[in-house]
Amino acid sequence: MACLFGHKWNGCKCEKCGATRDEGHDWDLCKGICKRCGKTQAEQHDYKGIRCTRCGAVSHEKLYAAAKAVFDNPFPEQTIDPVGKMWKEPVQKELDLLLEGGADGLAALEKVLIKCADKKDEFSTVTGDYIEANHKRELGCKWCVKTIALFPKEEAVETLARLLHRDTGAQLAIYWYVGGHKEIAKQLGTIGGDASLAALQKYLTQRNTHSEIGSPEALRAVEKLNGQVPETPGVIIARAKIASEDAGNDLGIFIESLLPYIEQVKTWNREKTNWDSPASNYYAALARCSKRLGYKPAAYAFCAALLAIFPDDFSAWSILEDTGIKQSPENAAKLAGALPIPKTMDEIKDYTVNLDDLLALTNTNQAKEDAPLPGILGTELGMAAAMNFLRQTLLEGEPDAETRDEHGRQALQGYASGKFPLWTGGGICDVCAQHLTGKKAYAVPNHVFYHSQKYLDWCAKRGMSAAFMRMKEAQDTSSGSAICEDCIHMFE
Repeated sequence: MACLFGHKWNGCKCEKCGATRDEGHDWDLCKGICKRCGKTQAEQHDYKGIRCTRCGAVSHEKLYAAAKAVFDNPFPEQTIDPVGKMWKEPVQKELDLLLEGGADGLAALEKVLIKCADKKDEFSTVTGDYIEANHKRELGCKWCVKTIALFPKEEAVETLARLLHRDTGAQLAIYWYVGGHKEIAKQLGTIGGDASLAALQKYLTQRNTHSEIGSPEALRAVEKLNGQVPETPGVIIARAKIASEDAGNDLGIFIESLLPYIEQVKTWNREKTNWDSPASNYYAALARCSKRLGYKPAAYAFCAALLAIFPDDFSAWSILEDTGIKQSPENAAKLAGALPIPKTMDEIKDYTVNLDDLLALTNTNQAKEDAPLPGILGTELGMAAAMNFLRQTLLEGEPDAETRDEHGRQALQGYASGKFPLWTGGGICDVCAQHLTGKKAYAVPNHVFYHSQKYLDWCAKRGMSAAFMRMKEAQDTSSGSAICEDCIHMFE
């Protein structure tokens, strides 16, 4: 009925005709709705900590901010005791909020880790020094995993197992695998229980693109929990790595631990891509360790075995570089037939190669000068980074200064910017950290990248010393670097 002689207002609504006005609302602030007329507005919770004092709702924004604060913890050397009381302010307050949030706190930490792994949102760009930024991300992953382990056992193990078994496509970041997977394995071994053991066993036996990075830690955790795993290729390499570490990183022990499988490796699955091949990892590890120990002829033989599987493998051709043999599919086949594989440590030590005969066999002088660069075409750089971690960092170590500098000089003489293959992946330039979208970029091998005097001078002006750059070179797990057209002049 129309209110001809005026409305009878009860706040925002007429009691006679039902008309409404934008005043006098009876708000349910937490739901953001007027109880009388149904008008809506933004929710207005009264949070104390993470919970609303009126409705008890949890602030997911506050929990995510707390999880991000843990990720950005500025005290990377600080440790956490079982009850989480070793954190320094202000992170302790954020940790308390996450623990108060229970399942929602766990979800916030998991969300931060997934975004970091997938390089989403605030994790998609890098400001400042790219190397330092990635190191910070690695530490952030470790801190978040350690924090998850502080939650009740069942929920913590379920979350850690889910993170460990995520789809591990080649786009995921190396710092996540170093900082995330290795720390998850450690924490599951510490938490213990059947669920932890099952998660670790699954991780060791699944065909996971990057699982070899975390395998030694996972294997240690399984053995700590008195569990068993089948002798898969990944487990064999992990066990050899552990034996080497326990002997003071003795590369000879590593080789001796792998040699018993020299015949079995012929039956291993040989995937289409060298970064996902157990056989490739096996031969590359033996080749690099043999070279580091001074047994170069044996290293050449293991390279030949690797080239029989993948004729353009970057690791093999890098080791063969000082022989003068040019890369080509034909030479890869000839080397595989000419160099038998040593099967014992004594054979490795006594192995000899006549380089003159090899050079004659491979017709090096007739090889094309524009032969493709080894294994650094297109997005192989990014995808090879994780799988080459054992080869390039954990096993090879940092060469002495004289060897490193000579290798760098040879590399710089052998590569001119006009010969660098085009980088066809995305991401950012490894020098200026600018996005590569819409820009021409090149794939520069790391033994060129880290030995360009122009680049080293550029780094020195920004406070990065020569010692710092040598450390970064030793830690770098990739096959090369993506350099934009504006920065490629540093490597000419």
